Amino acid sequence: MSDRPVIDLGTRLALGIEEAAAALGISPNLLREHLAELPKVYFGRRVVIPVDELRAWLASRAQADQTATDKKVDEILGALR
Repeated sequence: MSDRPVIDLGTRLALGIEEAAAALGISPNLLREHLAELPKVYFGRRVVIPVDELRAWLASRAQADQTATDKKVDEILGALR
């Protein structure tokens, strides 16, 4: 059995750092490294990340990573020609 919390993303509006990390399948420390990039809301010292914004950020990162990969492949193939 996993120690990660079970999160119902269909009903939650926002997630804490640990919950968001669990939803992404990464460690809270790794998520904290990217916290500056993420839309977030502060309640005192408590930070929450809106679920819809987390999804949009992840999709944007995936697209950017794919674009960078495609560009690198084009460079390599161009060098081989």
